[in-house]
Amino acid sequence: EIERQLQIARKIFKQQQYMYKMNVHKVEDRIVSWWREYVRPIKRGKPGRDVEFGPKVALSHINGFTFLDEFSHENYSEARKDIVEKQINNYEEKFGKRPPALIGDQLYGNQANRKMLKEKNIRQAFKRLGRKGKDSKVQEQYIRRKQRERNRIEGAIGNTKEHYGLRAIRYHYADGSEMWVRLGLLGANLKIALARVS
Repeated sequence: EIERQLQIARKIFKQQQYMYKMNVHKVEDRIVSWWREYVRPIKRGKPGRDVEFGPKVALSHINGFTFLDEFSHENYSEARKDIVEKQINNYEEKFGKRPPALIGDQLYGNQANRKMLKEKNIRQAFKRLGRKGKDSKVQEQYIRRKQRERNRIEGAIGNTKEHYGLRAIRYHYADGSEMWVRLGLLGANLKIALARVS
């Protein structure tokens, strides 16, 4: 443990020395926590919380249940095509068929994802790209309805943070963080399942 802390100390020193000598404020894989050196800063741009620290996850919300599809301490874009494909594959593994539709933030509605969803014959509920055009009234209503459904995941995330320990991860090692999140989601899903059978 002492040897590991010394290695981290050396890396922190080298990173700080590099930034000082090069007169920069960024360095690759910058260590921001002595005890959790795997944590990376995540630029959020939210009022009062410009930067967050901790894991980044991609979640699927299906019929009231929340599933973890991707977990990483790196600052990645959750709307990447490979992440969305992984979510679709996870759905297929669980339910034996492709999802009928995919709903997400407008961020997910990039050209690569739209093309991939079209090829897989999965309906999407994103506003059109480019100049504002006229969607059919039916399409506009569909998008509004699906985006209201999408808001349910925000409630599910808030619930797991408030009642299932996801606001603060207590397992302070890299693999333990994912275990903590998975156990929190499992607890929330089990409560929903029990409520439905009772």
